[in-house]
Amino acid sequence: MRSTLAAIGTVGIVLMLALFAAIVWWMTSQGWLDVSNRSAMAWVVLLILGLVLGIGMSWSHIRRRLSGQASVDRVDQ
Repeated sequence: MRSTLAAIGTVGIVLMLALFAAIVWWMTSQGWLDVSNRSAMAWVVLLILGLVLGIGMSWSHIRRRLSGQASVDRVDQ
């Protein structure tokens, strides 16, 4: 969670969660996802959490490939 927060920040996490919430809302409005099915909703929440954490952890690699700049942690002693 720390690497996701450091890579994309709080705003990035909120934006990704809003995007996934809109996708879930669209799927329920289309009738593809039933909100009353607790098992299905648990899987959707776990999938969204995994996607947010996975994107956040790999974001520094994606940014390095796109821009050529490496992200490093600064350690002061």
